[in-house]
Amino acid sequence: HRPAPPRAPPASELPPGGPEGSLMQQELHGTVVKLLQAAGSERELSRRLQLLEKACDVLLHADTPTEIVAASLDHFLGLQSDPHTSLRRYVAHFLGRVSCCKPSLAL
Repeated sequence: HRPAPPRAPPASELPPGGPEGSLMQQELHGTVVKLLQAAGSERELSRRLQLLEKACDVLLHADTPTEIVAASLDHFLGLQSDPHTSLRRYVAHFLGRVSCCKPSLAL
């Protein structure tokens, strides 16, 4: 059982930042959602890890708002019960990176 990737929130739920900021945030969230969906449907473990790494790079970028990261955390937390040890280790690594790169989410 794989957790469902996060869905893109309506524009009304995204933080303010003007039309360009809101559009950029929607694009970032859309990119993350697509990567997580692709990773969820991938059968090959190495490819799945690559897709998760790409999603993490977007999520942990300094310009990515914490709201977008927070919207994706449930997906990663759900992977902690995956039968593949390497995937569970990657999730632990990602959560450690979240606490360093986005400290407001560590609490």
